[in-house]
Amino acid sequence: MNWMFFFKAAIVGVIIVGVSELVVVISEYMVKRSTGLAVTPSPAMDWQFVLKTAITVGIIVGVSEVVKHSNTMGALIVALPFTSILVMTWMYVEGAPVTKIAQHSSSTFWYVLPTMPMFLVLPKLLEAKWHYYLSLFLCCALTTALFLLMDWMQNRYAQP
Repeated sequence: MNWMFFFKAAIVGVIIVGVSELVVVISEYMVKRSTGLAVTPSPAMDWQFVLKTAITVGIIVGVSEVVKHSNTMGALIVALPFTSILVMTWMYVEGAPVTKIAQHSSSTFWYVLPTMPMFLVLPKLLEAKWHYYLSLFLCCALTTALFLLMDWMQNRYAQP
């Protein structure tokens, strides 16, 4: 292993910690706003948080190393729903009701669908010699638009 492996691990770790903290802050704000109750957060840097971050970083960096040797194997590993499995497992370990885990699983299914076109459009843009970051930006914009469409459809056609 070289220094790049540790650099990637550090970057992924910082991103995960930052996103996790942002999710906690937003969740607390939403709960306070909707219920009017004061919420006392648990400390973010407890042992479970450190363990979750380490496992998640390990998987992401591990997959990026596998891709260097085999695109097919890397794609297969990435296609597995590791993130969802980890999230649902952490929810269960932290005592979330199974109904909430089931709801998360169902929502995940419907929000995976809008991400699929990105995996068809990105290769076409890159093969057409579009700049990588522009291609990625356009695909992220497409995915965001499709997320909004999916959200609108779910709200419009959801059963009462």
